[in-house]
Amino acid sequence: IRFLQDISGFKFHLPPSFKASSVFVNLKITKEDSVANILALILFSRGYTFEVKNKEVFIQKRKSSSLPSFFSQKMSFQFKDASLISVVQFLHVTTKKNIVVLPSIDIGKIRITFKAENIPLKDALDKMLKPHRLTYEWKYGAVVIKEKKP
Repeated sequence: IRFLQDISGFKFHLPPSFKASSVFVNLKITKEDSVANILALILFSRGYTFEVKNKEVFIQKRKSSSLPSFFSQKMSFQFKDASLISVVQFLHVTTKKNIVVLPSIDIGKIRITFKAENIPLKDALDKMLKPHRLTYEWKYGAVVIKEKKP
């Protein structure tokens, strides 16, 4: 953590439960990995997560639920024959969260027709993606849309 703080210039806030001792973590890191991805991998392996606000990193114990609370936010929206990319852009603007569609998905072919009326985002995503054999997960601070395994 000290190393990441030094190279990033961000101030880190550690919870009291975070042990300051040296811990070795085996990670497979590539040159494409960002500091945020590396930090997420290290913290996730120790049961923690983080949030960044104004050049400050707040580290906290990972909650038992794998989805953050914003997935419970109730939403209303309607799409009629909208492209997946339009839906992703709308959700990004509405939730202020990063949304990633894996490259294996042909976003040009998928058209969404769906109406959500005051339902949690989690339920809306489940129902909207299911007919296209898609699902999602929360990973490294982003909603990742991927193909559903059979």
